[in-house]
Amino acid sequence: MSRFYDGLYALHPDESADEITSMASVILVQAVQKSRDQDKIESICGVDIAGAERGNEAAVHEKAFDLAHRYFFHKTVHAGEGFGPESIGQAVKYLHAERIGHGFHLFNADLVTKGTEDASEYVKRLVNWVSDLRITMEVCLTSNLNTMPKLKIEDHPFGKMIRNRISVTINTDNRLISNTNTVEELKKAAYTFDLNPKELRELVITDR
Repeated sequence: MSRFYDGLYALHPDESADEITSMASVILVQAVQKSRDQDKIESICGVDIAGAERGNEAAVHEKAFDLAHRYFFHKTVHAGEGFGPESIGQAVKYLHAERIGHGFHLFNADLVTKGTEDASEYVKRLVNWVSDLRITMEVCLTSNLNTMPKLKIEDHPFGKMIRNRISVTINTDNRLISNTNTVEELKKAAYTFDLNPKELRELVITDR
């Protein structure tokens, strides 16, 4: 993508980095829509954004995800792993996210940076919102343990997500680096959080 960005910067030298990023995202969604509708590549069904969250706010991609929303694409956003609940809030409010990659810090009011609103109330409203709309958290137990060495699996917010009626899936994130697979991740979830057969069944169904 470097040549592509070089071209955009050359054409728009006075635009900010955020504006260039927003523009590139819109162009990408337009290309994806053309591939699906004109080139008849029917396997294209959605768009995703992932990567470092802190300092790279998801709201920069609002125009692109608005466009994807109008084109009936599904939308997944990596949020709540490298930054706090507000990254999840941006994903659901501005990017129409149906699934959240990780969502680890969903309940962490200490990471809320808003100064105009009570952090605990913000988190409470956000949790209720994602629960009521059945916005799915793509939980990655082993990956989080690898990237957060001090984390104990029994303290993972997955259990709290289940208790708060959050739609959840169990994922590997990266099978090679995490040296795991879906069955192993489901076993970790089931044994650690004492899941009953109904809860385990719902996890598997939601994952599809």
